[in-house]
Amino acid sequence: MHNARTPLPPGAIFSSLIPFLVFGLLLVVFSTYMLWRIFKKTGQHGALSLLVLIPGIGLYLVLAMLAFGKWPSKTEEEQYHMSHGVMPPTPATQGYPPQR
Repeated sequence: MHNARTPLPPGAIFSSLIPFLVFGLLLVVFSTYMLWRIFKKTGQHGALSLLVLIPGIGLYLVLAMLAFGKWPSKTEEEQYHMSHGVMPPTPATQGYPPQR
C-alpha cells in the first residue's frame, strides 16, 4: 500500500494563513494606538509608541520609558508642594524621628 501524500498547492497554504496575518496586524496596530494614547497622557510625544515595533527590544524600551519617566501627576504634585513651602515626601529612614 502506497501512503504518498500529495503536497498542498502554495495558494492553499497562503490562503489559510491570511486570517492569522490579518489578526496579527490588527493586534499590532491596536497595541501601538493604545501606547500612543498612554504616551500622550504622560505628556510625551505619541510617536514614541512606534518604538515597540523594533523587534526584540522595542517593548522593553517603551516599558522602561513609562516605568521610569516623569508622569504629569507626579510633576503637578511636586509643583504644588514647592509652591506652598512644603517639603516633598521622602522615604522614612532608620532612626527617624530621633529616639529620646
